[in-house]
Amino acid sequence: MSTTRTLRSLVIVVASIVIGVGCTVRQEVDISVTGGGEARVEVELDRIMAAYLRDIGGLVGSAGDDVFDLDELSRAFSRRPAVTLRSATTPRPEMLMIELAFSDLSRVLSDEADVAGLFSFSRSGAERTLTITVNRATVESALQLSPFGDDDAIMMLLPPAGAMSTDEYVEYLSWAFEEYDTPARVRRAVRDAEIALSVTVDGNVVRHTGGIRSGNTVRYRIPVAELLISPVTTVYSVTFR
Repeated sequence: MSTTRTLRSLVIVVASIVIGVGCTVRQEVDISVTGGGEARVEVELDRIMAAYLRDIGGLVGSAGDDVFDLDELSRAFSRRPAVTLRSATTPRPEMLMIELAFSDLSRVLSDEADVAGLFSFSRSGAERTLTITVNRATVESALQLSPFGDDDAIMMLLPPAGAMSTDEYVEYLSWAFEEYDTPARVRRAVRDAEIALSVTVDGNVVRHTGGIRSGNTVRYRIPVAELLISPVTTVYSVTFR
């Protein structure tokens, strides 16, 4: 079984995901018909975002050169019995790798009501469906669970409410990070930011929305800037039995 960014891993990682600058998130999810599974998440921050997070206190209360605080991460998971943190490492200061296990995704979701709109896992007869729903409201709700959900320095990096094109958002972040690197370097970091998510099911995929199916795995590659700018709700789902 494999990887994901399920709940608290998502909650801790989601700020770097939704902020949009120079963050590559690789995730794989293995899930069974019972709702149990295993997960792994790999987050790699661009040096621009890493420097910015250090300046505002880092992720999960880190200190010094570290961006991710593994002790605090472990304590956060220990308060959530629905998810087991099997391992957490930082091969480099800007990289976080997490391995998780969960016995019932529905229970995990019920424990984190603020992100229930972002994820759902449903049962209908022999079929099971994992759904991820992304819009401005679910992103902001998920951010509220992160250690800096109320931090203006983080919230300002979300696209301003109202119409804004991807190019305009890239320019907006280029201004926000002007002290960290050249405008061209910031623009490239923003455009390169993406979420790579693989969902592997213990069974047969019946249908899915978005992504590319290969056997019992559905793979998604989601550009972060485009995801945040879209005025419509984006729904990804995998139904299996």
